[in-house]
Amino acid sequence: MLEYMALTGREEGIDTTVITEIAEYMQHQMHIHVPHRHPLVGRDFNITSAGVHADGMLKDEELYNVFNTTLLLNRSMGVAVTDKTGVAGVLYWIKTHLDIEGKLMPDKKHPGVLRIVEAIKAEYDGGRVTTMSDEELCALSARHLPEYSPLPE
Repeated sequence: MLEYMALTGREEGIDTTVITEIAEYMQHQMHIHVPHRHPLVGRDFNITSAGVHADGMLKDEELYNVFNTTLLLNRSMGVAVTDKTGVAGVLYWIKTHLDIEGKLMPDKKHPGVLRIVEAIKAEYDGGRVTTMSDEELCALSARHLPEYSPLPE
């Protein structure tokens, strides 16, 4: 579908978000495993853990996302939070997972954000090697940023 659009320059009447729907159907209904990093449809294909990329996405997502994955695939960019993600990665996670509508977005110096980053660092200093889960980050956010609630899934 994307190759057809690229080759012909035609996109009228084409709903590219069906690519994501088909991948979800294949996984959940047909029980076909899709590798997590598979282009366009893998769970982690547009996820970064690098703080520098998360910082760039906060400033201008177009610089780090060569095409609008939200528009084309109904899948926004994401961040896998680790000890290497830093403050910018935590802020990007907050932007995409917490309800900040109508509230001031916390910045890199916000005490709650810095406490979350410190808690994450402590996890890895203690020997952790896996990424932080959304549930863990929601719990840290509830503790350190109680004014923001998680977005509904």
